[in-house]
Amino acid sequence: AVMVACGARHTLVLTAACLVWSCGEGGGGQLGHGDLSTHLVLTLVAEEQFKDAQMVMVAAAEFHSLALGTDGRVWTWGENDSGQLGHNDRRQRLVPTKLAGEALGGSVTML
Repeated sequence: AVMVACGARHTLVLTAACLVWSCGEGGGGQLGHGDLSTHLVLTLVAEEQFKDAQMVMVAAAEFHSLALGTDGRVWTWGENDSGQLGHNDRRQRLVPTKLAGEALGGSVTML
């Protein structure tokens, strides 16, 4: 692992191969597996959602998660009742969802 991020009840692990894994309580969708299930072992996050991007950083909050790609794009997933995912709505995301570029005003370098 090159990076580990811990939320209140879940953990994200970023590997040297730029893959994101998660485990723990998934009731908010924060694990990124497309469901609300709890995973007791590290499980690969819905890799197809990242398309061909390589992840270089992860962050975890209480019920949502984020990943940063090498190109400065950001993916978010999990609970969104306060708009914390940044998609201009309050809809929960169960898999990583890329933020629109204009929402950020350019590339991001750190989460």
